[in-house]
Amino acid sequence: MSSSLKDLTTLFTARDYRYFRELDSTNSYLAELLKNQDLAEGTLIRASYQHAGRGQTGESWSSREDSNLLISILFYPVFIPVRELFILNMAFALGVTDYLKFRINQEEIKIKWPNDIYAGDEKICGMLIENSINTKGVQHTILGIGLNVNQEIFPEHVPNPVSMKLISGKEYVLDEELAVLCSFLEARYLQLKNSNQSKIKDDYLSAMYRIGEEHDFVSGREVFRGRIIGVEEGGKLQVKKQDGNTIAYGLKEIRFADKPA
Repeated sequence: MSSSLKDLTTLFTARDYRYFRELDSTNSYLAELLKNQDLAEGTLIRASYQHAGRGQTGESWSSREDSNLLISILFYPVFIPVRELFILNMAFALGVTDYLKFRINQEEIKIKWPNDIYAGDEKICGMLIENSINTKGVQHTILGIGLNVNQEIFPEHVPNPVSMKLISGKEYVLDEELAVLCSFLEARYLQLKNSNQSKIKDDYLSAMYRIGEEHDFVSGREVFRGRIIGVEEGGKLQVKKQDGNTIAYGLKEIRFADKPA
């Protein structure tokens, strides 16, 4: 159902705001909606509960009803060449980290490549970014966000979760938080649109979880010591091994030995 967000300060993000008690998946719903009608950039779908919430590479997303922000936002980043699309991941991840640093006064907010958000060593937010591409380039992007806000108890199968409430001890009003989050996301998107890509890249690298630190990694059956040194233009993670070789890894090709993928 259509509704509106109070105290919204954005130019276009969430100006078309549609809230539902339950959906299978906000990303899937928005994608289906796009097949049948034209939608304005910034159209936002929100659900209090998802039956089939999806994370990166098809993993499920678990969330207690009415406790968290489960949203999908439509963007038309036609100004970005397909080969450089990972810059969009960078911008959106930074938008979330900007918001969290502002709202919970927690400096240890980091981006765990490619786009999970960590508070310390615990996951507070996950993102699913789905791009529609044809021979002309990028047609649209759907940004899905699952942000742990007020949830205090998580299922045992969910690895290392945390929420804003668990960190700050405060209860948050979800509508108010969504309006603020949208302003930070839009600011980073407009920064990107205004050709300030170097700022986005620099800020992303500065915010990366465990960058430059020596850690044990797992890739396939190999376990090795190394350190993250950067990210390639196409989004692959650059890891320098102890033997001096630098290898670029794609999604699901590498993980920290002490963390889930």
